[in-house]
Amino acid sequence: MKRIIEVELKPKSSALAECKTQMLVLGCFSDAKQLDAANREIDRRLNGAIERVIKLGDFKGKDGTSTVVYGNGKIGAERVLVVGLGEQKQATTDTVRKAASIAANKAVGMKVRKIAVALHRAFGAKFEPGLLAQALAEGIYYGSFRYDEYITSDDDGRADSLVVEVIDDSAAKTKRLEDGLFKGAVIGKAQSYARALANRPGNVINPPSLAAEAKKLAAKTKGLSCKVLDEKQLAKLGMGGILAVGSGSKTPPRLIVVKYSPKGKANKLPKVALVGKAITFDSGGISIKPAQNMEAMKLKLMKQYLNYPYAYR
Repeated sequence: MKRIIEVELKPKSSALAECKTQMLVLGCFSDAKQLDAANREIDRRLNGAIERVIKLGDFKGKDGTSTVVYGNGKIGAERVLVVGLGEQKQATTDTVRKAASIAANKAVGMKVRKIAVALHRAFGAKFEPGLLAQALAEGIYYGSFRYDEYITSDDDGRADSLVVEVIDDSAAKTKRLEDGLFKGAVIGKAQSYARALANRPGNVINPPSLAAEAKKLAAKTKGLSCKVLDEKQLAKLGMGGILAVGSGSKTPPRLIVVKYSPKGKANKLPKVALVGKAITFDSGGISIKPAQNMEAMKLKLMKQYLNYPYAYR
């Protein structure tokens, strides 16, 4: 069974043109009158290859688009991926997130194992570096995710890992990016984990196996504890609703309680409770639904959140 693609994310202080990588990722706005300084330098070393693609109309910098230009030995990168950022005045941190997702998706599709990302440079001082870095990290995880645990492939299949360096020629700015990258990686890893669980078929993820996953997660996460109530405990507490729904399944129901208890001052802050159904397969109303897309029933409760239009696989 394949494992989720492992992403290694780190900041690096380096000049763009000198960075040794399989693919350098740059950003370009659709309404920019000319390439910015960093992109112009790369384009100059590539003998105007980026400008030629733009003048031909093959790439216009529109949101959601990208183009690949290959190196010529005059830059450290083997390829340059230029990602469209749309109109500059409409740019948000989600623009960064989406562009990073496209870059990671492209890298995995091309079987590229190492990329250098400089998308943040196109935004100048518009956003705080930490926010930019967090959005970049989240996008990298979203775009690199593949759910193919049970797909058999030959040795020419996708890579098991992706190394991503977020580069800047300013050591001070690189340091400011580090905290945001860490936060984004935490969110990205959590989402990839949730997407893998949600995608697994009902004969793999059922109430007992989901409860086992929760216990495993709590055991390796500082501050987390997990308590699982089985069908006998549920009956004793009079939780007839859960038992009634669970009686229609081959596997018995479980109630999972995960608690986070941080140390220090944070433990004295107001408490927040999140209640979810955690249904591993929802058969409610399945008989009145059309056959098309019925296999997606296992994702019914999470589909809108997980199915990022530019990253879902």
